[in-house]
Amino acid sequence: MQAVIRLYREARRRKLFRTGALYVLGAWLMLQVADVLFPGFGIPNAAIQALVWAAVLGFPVALVFGWLYEINPQGIRRTASAGASALPEPQPLARRDYLILAAFAVITGVLVFRAVHDIRETPLAASPEAATGLARGAGERLANSIAVLPFANISNDPDNDYFCDGVSEEILDRLAGFRELNVIGRTSSFAFKGSDYGIDRISALLGVRYVLQGSVRKAGDQLRISAQLLDAGGRQVWSQSFDRQLEKIFEIQSEIAGAVATTVASHVTAQPDIGHQPDLEAYEHYLTGRTLLHLREIHRAQAEFERAVRIDPEFAEAHADLAIAQALSGTQEEIDRARQSVERALQLKPRLLRARAAQGFVLMASDPPDPSGAERVLRDVLAQDPNMSDALLWLHNTLDEQGRDEAARPILERAALIDPLHPSIAANLAGRLLWEGQTEHAQRIYERLLAQPSPGAGALSAAAGFYGSTGQVGEMAARSREAALREPSFPYLFHLLQACASLGDWELADAVNDRLLRLPPGGAGADLSSNVPAGSKGPDRCGPPAGPGGVRRTWTDARGSGPFREGHCWRSLCTRRRLRSGDRGARADCRRRFALSRARPRLGQPAGTLSRVVVPAHGR
Repeated sequence: MQAVIRLYREARRRKLFRTGALYVLGAWLMLQVADVLFPGFGIPNAAIQALVWAAVLGFPVALVFGWLYEINPQGIRRTASAGASALPEPQPLARRDYLILAAFAVITGVLVFRAVHDIRETPLAASPEAATGLARGAGERLANSIAVLPFANISNDPDNDYFCDGVSEEILDRLAGFRELNVIGRTSSFAFKGSDYGIDRISALLGVRYVLQGSVRKAGDQLRISAQLLDAGGRQVWSQSFDRQLEKIFEIQSEIAGAVATTVASHVTAQPDIGHQPDLEAYEHYLTGRTLLHLREIHRAQAEFERAVRIDPEFAEAHADLAIAQALSGTQEEIDRARQSVERALQLKPRLLRARAAQGFVLMASDPPDPSGAERVLRDVLAQDPNMSDALLWLHNTLDEQGRDEAARPILERAALIDPLHPSIAANLAGRLLWEGQTEHAQRIYERLLAQPSPGAGALSAAAGFYGSTGQVGEMAARSREAALREPSFPYLFHLLQACASLGDWELADAVNDRLLRLPPGGAGADLSSNVPAGSKGPDRCGPPAGPGGVRRTWTDARGSGPFREGHCWRSLCTRRRLRSGDRGARADCRRRFALSRARPRLGQPAGTLSRVVVPAHGR
């Protein structure tokens, strides 16, 4: 105990605790500066780990230096030992001290060199341009192009997030109304919400020349909106703040859109007046509903739109988005209601493009669908607003439904320019490229899709399917696992099941298989529903045991044919009941069938693009 006390007193005399505290404070400040500056210079956050390790390894070096030496106005001096009472003051440096200090300098140099080397060697996929592997160069960026990032909520109430997102989207929509601009779609722009990506990195990923960002503070009926327009290098081009009452929100949005449009493009055509200004309470419900609709929380979005039109029955935009939410519900009753909502929106505003686009979507969702009618409506919409990515995707699907691949291709390419991080658009375009044998181009599209701050489960699952179809089983497994962890619904779990089986991890495949069997019939991810006789079998039908509620499950290729036929029966055969039955022949046959189905993927048909079929256990 006495030895510890003596050591403590000696450490205090040598000011070792002060040295350690100053070192920790300096290291912390260095990391804070790096955290702020690295993203702006395109240096990935992973590089900060190199600085952390350098700081940790340098700490004992600093303590040894603090024990042996001290720094005073005369420079570096050796600390006098405890027994040197005749020399109470620090001693001048001797020859050996210079050698020790040289060793300290070498160690420090090595630590700094390693830190710099690790930062430089951090994978370039995280840098602004290399993050995607195909980010368009400055010369290839769309002319007059702009992305509207979600405005930050700086209010004290976190519930205002929906309002802030809605304000951003409204400004985006108003900018999209200027035909002279190329406005990036909401899905791609909002992928960067809350991220620390620098403006140069965002503009590189989206291929735009300008980025609009801002903040919203809402306190009661007082509103403060700050907006700034930045060029691709992050330099400010325009900025302004607006302090108004909430009822002036529509004026603020129009002012921001007009100022930005005239800054980005040398000449723009003035937009017509927006007409009816909705009730403010209804408008807040509408903004919340739009955010929920993009998150595909259909029922909650529908409830918000219904509240909006209940408060303000003349709110045409709310009727239009209500129609889209109703049509996405998929039931015939909701589609009939969607048709009525579209009619009401067009009755209130005959020239409302969102309502016309919703009309085209409802025509395609109807039973039977009307692809030619939907095509006429959507082409008319895009002639007036070529930036509406939803309408571009719906028109592509309409043309694809009619088998008109040549006409659908340019529409899909335009959609990919306007909304490059939209998972459905990216997957459709990559699928076409894969079908044509352009595997590398297709892979670059998925690399860009995965380079966003937080790829959704849909993007991860689509990428998993692509990697599986091209034999990159390790990547397929990694992406499938991420997708299933984020959203454990059928398509994501099924991709994970395929990946586990391909890697020979039968224990995990069996566990995932059990989870699949427990999914409720018609639940999330049920892409295809069909009535098939309970006893039907054959190359594209298998007859697994009836599940809970008398429901039988099987799977079929999304196109109804192809080399996945044996894979369908594999799904029925590889249930826990069969694998645990002790029938080694059945187990071996199961694996053989699956290996065969995986070894012969059809070009352009990503592995695992199977659709769930819910089959009644007793007849039709």
